[in-house]
Amino acid sequence: MQDFKVVMVSDNTNSFGLRQMVLVARSGEVYKTCASSLNVKTVGEILIMIDGMFRGCELTEEAGLVSEKVAKETWNTVTI
Repeated sequence: MQDFKVVMVSDNTNSFGLRQMVLVARSGEVYKTCASSLNVKTVGEILIMIDGMFRGCELTEEAGLVSEKVAKETWNTVTI
């Protein structure tokens, strides 16, 4: 299990009505995933990855790494 913070949510939907979210872990791992309007999260919310999947999400894919500095800033930012 690993925690990921939502850093971006798309304004528009894909052809299936899903919104894409970009997630960053404390380790700097970045994933993109999509969710319906029922499951989409807001920037700053935390999702837990279990066995390579996020609950309520589809089309999850690895998207690289961010620097340690960026990961730290992402997790130290308080979102209301």
